[in-house]
Amino acid sequence: MLYVKYAKKTYDVELQWHVGNKPVLDQLEGDTEGVLNHVVEVYADGDELDYIRSTFDRLPIKVGRTCVWHGEMAKFIVVNLGNP
Repeated sequence: MLYVKYAKKTYDVELQWHVGNKPVLDQLEGDTEGVLNHVVEVYADGDELDYIRSTFDRLPIKVGRTCVWHGEMAKFIVVNLGNP
């Protein structure tokens, strides 16, 4: 499972993504650029974490069954995840 957490004006939104789904950017609500500016974190485990490990070889990924990214790393994942 992969979760993208981003802030709206008065609350946080969590979006789920699975390997094989359309790109994360295609699932965001509203203005994509505006949402990207408010990405809080990305959390991954299972197949989605394995996919990130095999796709982004220079992304810092801790050893273990789960990983959380914040800031620019989280935005990078959101922009690039699921794109061909």
